[in-house]
Amino acid sequence: MLVRRWCIDGTVIASLNRHRDPSAVPDCKRMIQTLKKRIIEPRAAGVAIFVLALGLRLLHLLDIHSLPHFRQLVLDAQEYDAMASRLLGGDWLLELERGYVHGILYPLLLAGWKWLGLGPVAIRLAQAAMGAACCWLIFRVARRCTTPAAGVVAGLLAALYWPFILFSGELLATTLVLLLELMLVDTLLTGRTAPPSSTIAPMRNVLAGVLVALLIMTRANAALVAPVVIWWIWRARGRRGWRPLAEFVVALLVTVSPYLVRNQIVQGNPMPFQGGWSFYQGANPDADGTPYVRQGSQWQRLEMMAVRAGAIEPAERGAFYLQQSLRFIGDNPAQWLNLTYRKLRLFWHDHEVPVSADLRAIEAQSHLWPALPPAMGVIVPLALVGLVLGGGLVEANRRLLAGFVLAWLVSGLLFTVSARYRLPAAPFLIVFAGSGVTALIEVVRRRRAQGGWQAAGALGVGLVVAFTGVDEEAIDHLRSEWLLAHVHIRRGDYLAAENALQAAQTRDPNSADVHNSLGVVHEHLRQPLLAEQAYRRAVVLEPDYARAWMNLGKLLLRRGKSAEGSSAVRRSLKLDPRPPAQSQGWYELGLAGLARRQHHDARAAFTRALAAAPTALAWYGKSVASAGLGMAEDQVLCLERAVALEPGLAPAQRNLGALYVRQGRYAAAERALLAAVDADQTNGLTQQHLAGLYRLTGRPDAARQALANARRLGVR
Repeated sequence: MLVRRWCIDGTVIASLNRHRDPSAVPDCKRMIQTLKKRIIEPRAAGVAIFVLALGLRLLHLLDIHSLPHFRQLVLDAQEYDAMASRLLGGDWLLELERGYVHGILYPLLLAGWKWLGLGPVAIRLAQAAMGAACCWLIFRVARRCTTPAAGVVAGLLAALYWPFILFSGELLATTLVLLLELMLVDTLLTGRTAPPSSTIAPMRNVLAGVLVALLIMTRANAALVAPVVIWWIWRARGRRGWRPLAEFVVALLVTVSPYLVRNQIVQGNPMPFQGGWSFYQGANPDADGTPYVRQGSQWQRLEMMAVRAGAIEPAERGAFYLQQSLRFIGDNPAQWLNLTYRKLRLFWHDHEVPVSADLRAIEAQSHLWPALPPAMGVIVPLALVGLVLGGGLVEANRRLLAGFVLAWLVSGLLFTVSARYRLPAAPFLIVFAGSGVTALIEVVRRRRAQGGWQAAGALGVGLVVAFTGVDEEAIDHLRSEWLLAHVHIRRGDYLAAENALQAAQTRDPNSADVHNSLGVVHEHLRQPLLAEQAYRRAVVLEPDYARAWMNLGKLLLRRGKSAEGSSAVRRSLKLDPRPPAQSQGWYELGLAGLARRQHHDARAAFTRALAAAPTALAWYGKSVASAGLGMAEDQVLCLERAVALEPGLAPAQRNLGALYVRQGRYAAAERALLAAVDADQTNGLTQQHLAGLYRLTGRPDAARQALANARRLGVR
């Protein structure tokens, strides 16, 4: 008999030819079983899954690094980055972010990474490692809840799951939410297996409370998982009575209290006001189940509702939108039920609804995405098989995982459904899917007819749910070309922005947002006639588009069309009562008054701009108007307010220094003039003022040097 032998990891496996010795078969089976155990050995399998997941995420970063969005942040990523910068600047309460809608934890993490010197690329690398750790945790949770083989399958599915890969490359809180909730579930499962007399269980309860608090501080709707955790701890309490629950609740409250107190101080509400806004997006006459309201005229129109109703503060605005939603539900119960059913279908569908990131641009750039399997289109049918056939799932653990899926489903039904918002449910569906794969293999291996019919039925239902019932084009509201154009505008690449907007115009020729943005681009390209034409088209398409009226008015004022420009700005002020818009509009009218030398009108306009929202430029404009009226003391006061808000405003520092010289306040004058030089080293007038100051204070050498600098810069 011919026998060939290989040594694999120290295990000898016999491969027999067709003329086998029957006595050798049992030994061969044992060797194969040994090999299978080694393949799914926890440590080796976990490392392999982590390495695979990390490698795919690094390939994804290589794929998208040339996209304009990679370094020029937009939408939520831009807001997170701004919050992190304010935290680094010492604004721990984020007092200027009175209406901020994001949790605080991810900006804190970003601020920490920035403090360590990490840039956008390094931060994305760190998030890639976090994403790979999530895949390892899914493998670990699946092993605890099902079988070792199902754990390996779940880990592989997680590593290959496209939405996980995509969002790990975006500066968004999504990957942090996934990591925290998986750590939470792993903690709960570990606490359940600990002996009642050990100290592990109490520590796990405390850790669970901390993790739930951190989740809430990252995404406020994560509070919906708290009832699931409470139910789990209560069921596993054993003879300890209320103590496990008390440990969890105390840890939760202690950890989350600073966040709630901050919100109460700044916003007047313990939770971010966005809850009411998001609830309204999901329950109003125009809702379609997705975050359909996008930046531009639609966003402005929705925000105007609350402001016009007198709801200015964040807490008031949240209450207003909540009240409007409840009124809609009460008046239109059938429409609301239909909308809820629509969200239910969206939650399980394979189509990824874009929000916060330009999914379509990323997919078009990616070489990895076409090679990966469908996301929910694979996970949902396989998860349904796992739930129907069991696949080694422990009943109690299955309820825990299903509870987390249910919590995120409830969030989607209450608010809206999108790729990012439903993603936290995916890890647990993947665990069920891993169980489903092993159950299918077992059915095929044992040729179980009944199990086969059940599996086929579950797969069929899952495929129908995942691939039907949704009009994908109708729910894709991101407007990729328009968003790309704004990325190019922020980068200063106006020709590329124009090309992107022309593509957007081809797709939707009646978009007021596109025409308004084209006007902005034409202004930067010094094409005022084309800009005016674009703005006029925007306000014809949407007469209540305040931003387009403002842009048109500013352009007309700069072109000397004072009456028509002022009328357009006033139209914008009437349409948009929000404080920032009011401040900008009255500031523009103040500039128009200065241009006409109507200093009384200009000063009144700047005063109204400051009443709406104080800015350094408005204070500076008021100082110029006061100077025209001979109000020297008021001029000094306005300039002092301007430089307090913006120390780098060189004209304000220069004028303030000159006024201090006249008042004999030489030390203060020198500080102001030197600050003006630091802010703008190309202005010779500042050097001339310094020369005069140095002569008055007996420093002839410094005066000669300053005068030479002034002449070098063109001042005679």
